[in-house]
Amino acid sequence: MKLAAAWVALALAVPATAASLGKVVELPEACPAGAGPVARSACRQVMVSCPGLKDLRAQVRITEPAAGRQRRGTVVLGSGGNGAGFYAGQAAVQALVGELAEMGFLVVDRAWDGGWVTQEGGLKPEACRYATLLTWIHGTLHRGGKFVATGNSGGSAEIGYALTTYGRGAILDVAIPTSGPPVARLDYTCAAQATPEWAALCASIVPAGAMQCKPGCMLGPNNGVCKQVSPQPTPAQLLEDSVVHPDAALDYPKTRLYFLFGALDCGEPVPAGLTWATKITSEKAIQFVPRTPHALMSTAEGREAIRKAIDQGTSSVAAAPAQEQQEFRRRTMELITPEQRAHMQANGKIDRKAWMAAHPARESTGSIPLPELGKGAYRGQQGGLYPGGENAPPPAHRKAGLAQARRIVPLDAAGRPAADGKIVMISVGMSNTTMKFQVFQKMAAADGRLNPKLVLVDGAQGGQVAWITANPKMPFWEVVDSRLEAAGVTRNQVQAAWVLQANPGPMRPFPAEAKELQANLVGTLHVMQERLPNLRIAWLSSRTYGGYATSPLNPEPFAYESGFTVKWLIADQIAGRPELNYDSAKGPVRAPWLAWGPYLWADGIKANKDGLSYAREDYTEQDGTHPSPLGRAKVAARLLQFLKTDPASAPWFPADAGR
Repeated sequence: MKLAAAWVALALAVPATAASLGKVVELPEACPAGAGPVARSACRQVMVSCPGLKDLRAQVRITEPAAGRQRRGTVVLGSGGNGAGFYAGQAAVQALVGELAEMGFLVVDRAWDGGWVTQEGGLKPEACRYATLLTWIHGTLHRGGKFVATGNSGGSAEIGYALTTYGRGAILDVAIPTSGPPVARLDYTCAAQATPEWAALCASIVPAGAMQCKPGCMLGPNNGVCKQVSPQPTPAQLLEDSVVHPDAALDYPKTRLYFLFGALDCGEPVPAGLTWATKITSEKAIQFVPRTPHALMSTAEGREAIRKAIDQGTSSVAAAPAQEQQEFRRRTMELITPEQRAHMQANGKIDRKAWMAAHPARESTGSIPLPELGKGAYRGQQGGLYPGGENAPPPAHRKAGLAQARRIVPLDAAGRPAADGKIVMISVGMSNTTMKFQVFQKMAAADGRLNPKLVLVDGAQGGQVAWITANPKMPFWEVVDSRLEAAGVTRNQVQAAWVLQANPGPMRPFPAEAKELQANLVGTLHVMQERLPNLRIAWLSSRTYGGYATSPLNPEPFAYESGFTVKWLIADQIAGRPELNYDSAKGPVRAPWLAWGPYLWADGIKANKDGLSYAREDYTEQDGTHPSPLGRAKVAARLLQFLKTDPASAPWFPADAGR
């Protein structure tokens, strides 16, 4: 029901030291520009009133989460400048809004009538409007999950004042200021010439190597934002009107902050914004996005950084309080073996520049993909995906897999067949796995030809390598449980899995590292089968090309050699090894039925016979190992196509399954 009377910010939501909020009245008039171009959107007009300021009209576009998606929360968007336009004004940014909706978020995009900067005594009092609107959105539109705000430039200033001045850390779970705020210290940036203090700080506050240009330091006294408090403001007045004013709150125990700056933002917003970011005493992260200017959402890299910050900030681990994350890491480190700990310490001492000089990036290595190697050999080991140099499973193993597939049906929470039940497929692995599976989830959600009973849950987690997943006591598995719960399903409903794993910093010659990874995967499968009693099928993939790596995390030839790990593991099950038994008629079930998923390795730019290849742009600039958005999409598309065509998924994955 629409509000006929004023909505007033609740006093209990405002800390005693925070500035006063105003009120919001919803208006009956339709928005002039309509609901906007994004699907499932509507628009409302509201009037925002704050003490001592004229009333200001705003349009609020509201995009509903995609149908059937687990609700993850609300994301509030704030455009730059004076906020007179919508954040999602460009087609690419509108696509980002659609992505967030597909992830399960309600997305709210605001536009102020004429802008929130109105020369009525300063930016700080004028920012009451945003803080009041934000609180109205939280109380009126937000319907559970995490409450998130992101804004660029002037939009980041709104977030800044909301936290430092108006106590909105009480409602914000995640805040993502991008490209600023440029007004964090007006007394520094609005002077005609930099003071010695600011000149020294501006020259040192940006980390070395973070920027791809030299940022500026000054707005100058004639900039409009410098004259909000007075036509001729004093340094004291400018400091008082800054985001980081003398009474600013700088600790937000409830709010996780992600500061994002474009590495090609060559003005003063980067050093100015860092004057706030570096003063915050609670949890925060600061990232510089390559090849991205001041309008951070204008590049694919910038939009991906925003999406990733939202995703990480609202996930069960990333959104936990800092002490919980520290406890997660502490428990994990305590549970790895002394040998694994020593290996990690040795890797940490490697001189990366020297390593890169000794291991220059290569566009190809000359290694032959396993399916094409066939009956040939690599260092004494036969190729092919399956025994005998073949690329298809032996008939008996294939028949057994089809029998398992036909047993996959919708299950209720207790694991009993139910017409209204679910079929759950999870991912298990490390950072590369989760990055790719998240894109796969979005592709699958957009594909109308999949089983509506199917629920895809990303169990993979950054940094959680095969050493870790092989141990049932690791907190990794608790996070898997929490993600299943967030998706509205249980362990008993999980019946299929995609596994892509690795160990960090391999050093030993073939086959030592590949054999150790094999043993860790056996342990991982044991944990999976124990925790997921109805798990029937697991598809395994090996790594993608590692020749562009700029660190020893997982370079060639180890990325290629991980293919033998998967081959040997499946071959052992085919040979009847009891530790991989999936047939209850033959003894205790220790693992699901195993088969190759998509084979993902290609020799760099040299394409496989099926057309797969990898260029440098398929990997991130940071390490040449983790996939870029292009690389993630490439793998996700192959995984989706594989599952739409593999015989062992045909009885349950497509929409017409069972008909």
